[in-house]
Amino acid sequence: MPNEQIWKYFNLTEEKILNKKFGLFYSNQPIDFHQESIAYRLHSFCYYFIKLRFPNYVQVNHRNGMESLIWNHYYSQASTLRTQKPEFNCISSESLDTDRIQISFQLNADQGFEAYKWVTYSRNILISIGIDEFRTGNPTSITQYHPNKLNCILSKTQDTNFNGIPDVWYNYENCTLISHKEDFNENGNIERKCKYDQNGNIVLCEGIGEKNLLLAKQYEEQENWVESIRYYNRLIEDYMSEFKEKSRHICEPNYKILQFQYNLLNYTVLDEHYDALKSNPYCKKELKKSQIFIGIINLYSLGKLSLGVEQLEDANKSYKEERGWDSIEINLALSYGYLNLKQYPSCLSSLQKIAGRPFNQKGRFFYNYYFGSCKLGNKQFHEALPCFRIALESTKDSKEKSIVLYKLGVLYLFSPSHFDQVLSKKYFQSALKLNPELLPAIENSQKEHRDLQEFSNKP
Repeated sequence: MPNEQIWKYFNLTEEKILNKKFGLFYSNQPIDFHQESIAYRLHSFCYYFIKLRFPNYVQVNHRNGMESLIWNHYYSQASTLRTQKPEFNCISSESLDTDRIQISFQLNADQGFEAYKWVTYSRNILISIGIDEFRTGNPTSITQYHPNKLNCILSKTQDTNFNGIPDVWYNYENCTLISHKEDFNENGNIERKCKYDQNGNIVLCEGIGEKNLLLAKQYEEQENWVESIRYYNRLIEDYMSEFKEKSRHICEPNYKILQFQYNLLNYTVLDEHYDALKSNPYCKKELKKSQIFIGIINLYSLGKLSLGVEQLEDANKSYKEERGWDSIEINLALSYGYLNLKQYPSCLSSLQKIAGRPFNQKGRFFYNYYFGSCKLGNKQFHEALPCFRIALESTKDSKEKSIVLYKLGVLYLFSPSHFDQVLSKKYFQSALKLNPELLPAIENSQKEHRDLQEFSNKP
């Protein structure tokens, strides 16, 4: 988030707080807030959220206790919320003598802030941690701790189907993980079970697809991508024959195949596995990991501009949710895509998201080159000119210089206020000296200008 800007604060209502997803500081338009104001608003939100959702936890109601909580807990978070990652946590009390709950929130760019972690304490002893990995509104994993032994796990369960019913159970003995079992389709049968050594490493697993999984990993370690792909495909077949419907188990194999096909330069088959991740609600983690490089390949290598742009927009959204700001690299790639699609306002919008960010020399060149090119395409000739001049100063690469010189030639040829045919020809000639391959583009621009003049001179 930009410094001194925070998203607009929603009025607190019981309906909004009781919803699984809700806005806190959330609007399309940023407005300014002081850090103190944000701290007070955080406290106000947290107080009512805990009161309505977790009424068993006692909260301080007297002024001194509330002010202490605001300054000791929420004030520092307000600074982080303004300048770093868009996340914060609520706590029911500072007192170590009472039962407490702490709830953490992260930003979803579409929905507002969402609770994703619940931690409970009993007189400063950690009791449980619940985590909602996929933002369903409820914990998808719950870890229980021993009340008399520090950081000693008693048990852990996971709800990988997101329906509120555990389907993975982890067994601990003397605070050490010894085994786990899984009921994939919740039919009462254990489809997979694993044993662990004293260091928490899996030593033996039995169950569906285990043989193919083992072989796929062995070939993966040997960097034999072809054979590893073969066994990961067989593993997917094992899972599909058991579950029929989409399951979480095919996420990792599809992601692995996608990676290995990329290593083998088999770009044309990548979308098949990317679509398998995108269409499966359990594959959000793997989808995020694949969005950037799939988008880049479609954009630059395969020329699928619209598809690449769509994937990179998703990637930038995920990046911003995780870090709190837009990615320089992704938005430069997006501006390339929008420029070639001739969607100039979208190109400029992508560049404005990263305006004022620190660029290295190469980034400075591309930022100004794309900005100038999209301004030129949008017929904002006066604003394009300084961008091209900065881009020209930012590179020593002859091909990069040539394309900027070509764009300057186009600008002086078509701009009503900067029209100079002699200067345009000079820039075209300089571009050709550095890059003779630009001749067809230059001839096309000159022909387009002649046609435009002939059309405008017609009675």
